[in-house]
Parts: sequence; C-alpha cells; structure tokens
Amino acid sequence: KGGAGRILDVLAPRGIDAKRVLAVGVGDATKTDAPGFELFGAHATKALLTSGAKKIAFMTEGFGAIGPAEAAARTAFGARLAAYRFDQYRTKLKDDQKPSINEFQIVSGAGKAAEAAYESLSAAADGVYLARSVGGTSAFSWLPKLSVWVSQLP
Repeated sequence: KGGAGRILDVLAPRGIDAKRVLAVGVGDATKTDAPGFELFGAHATKALLTSGAKKIAFMTEGFGAIGPAEAAARTAFGARLAAYRFDQYRTKLKDDQKPSINEFQIVSGAGKAAEAAYESLSAAADGVYLARSVGGTSAFSWLPKLSVWVSQLP
C-alpha cells in the first residue's frame, strides 16, 4: 500500500538515466496539498541523504490538489529542510554517514512560475537553517559569529 511516507526503492529500468527509482507514498494523491508535497520532498531526501547518490530528481506533476508551480516549490522546500544536518561537532563520521546529495532537480513544466513560488520558501528555509545552526551551537562559540550570521540575512 502506498500510505503517506511509505517508500519503495527499486533499481531503475533500462532507458532511465538513474540508478534507482523511489516511489514515495503521499496517501490519497488527489488530495495532496502543500504540506503533503513538503513531506513528499522530505521523505525522499531523508531516504537518500547518505545513500551515496549525488542528485535527486522529483516528479511533481500529475497528482495533487494544488497547482504544478506550488507543488514543485513545496517539494523543493521540503527536500531542502530535510537535507539540513548540523555536523559541526561530529568528528568521526564514516563516508556512508555523510550526506552525499548535492543537487535537487524538480521535473516540472511550471518553470518560471515554480521558481517564483519557491523564492519566498527559499528565504524561509534560509531562516530555518540559521535558527537550527545557532540553536545547535554553544553560546560561547557563536557569540563572535552572531554579527556575521545576522549580516547574511536577506
């Protein structure tokens, strides 16, 4: 069953420029809303973050209760938030524990409309990353860096 958050990971068939294909359950596909697309992006990202894969391509069209531009933007937002890791104090990570994903691609005909929809979400993700980084760092070490972090805010 394709319940929300369920993942089926299979080898990619011939003719597809990928090593694997993930089917990510979203529940009732006709009712997938903005938070549902965010979870779609997040679940796939978490499943592949340390897998050795370098890129994730998301197919966001053909389902959902929101438009294709919003679906693409929300998927990218969820993927970006799920990709965050605070590894500053981790000194003994093995290669298979380190994030390998360095590119997200949203396959959508929405193009510029999706980019425009993602613009404000990208700023929100920047803020979330900053808050998570500050929250994960001891006050002793971040006080000198606070002015630098604040200056990076849009």
